[in-house]
Amino acid sequence: MQLPYNNRLMSGRKILKRVAIGAVAAIALVYLGDTLSVWHRMSHRTASDPLMTMTTQPVIEIPHKDGEAEIVLGAAVEVTCVRALFPHDGCNPCWYVARENQAPIVMTLLPLLEIAGGMGRSVGYSPTFSSHSARQTLAAKF
Repeated sequence: MQLPYNNRLMSGRKILKRVAIGAVAAIALVYLGDTLSVWHRMSHRTASDPLMTMTTQPVIEIPHKDGEAEIVLGAAVEVTCVRALFPHDGCNPCWYVARENQAPIVMTLLPLLEIAGGMGRSVGYSPTFSSHSARQTLAAKF
């Protein structure tokens, strides 16, 4: 006696489940290998392996109302990175630090409703990454 057609073939859910489990297992194995590699290289350290220091200089792009953009270079910063695929010991991978160093930081101006020193409401604009005192100063100008 033959089994029904549905029982002979795997269902789509079962195939999807096996593929998902295989993908998670593959990522876990790569991470484990990366971790073991970093641990081994940490025990036999050299000047630039596995930890390395890179100098980064942020590029800040400030858009103006007329559609033009002003480019400002930030202060140079020393960043410690790890030569690996994944982050380890609180350090980002060097490939990630190098990639992020190339991308400009776009400073956008967002409407901000804040209370300035208990004087009531004032509507102003504030850079997204500035401190509270800078926001109050900028809000007072507008």
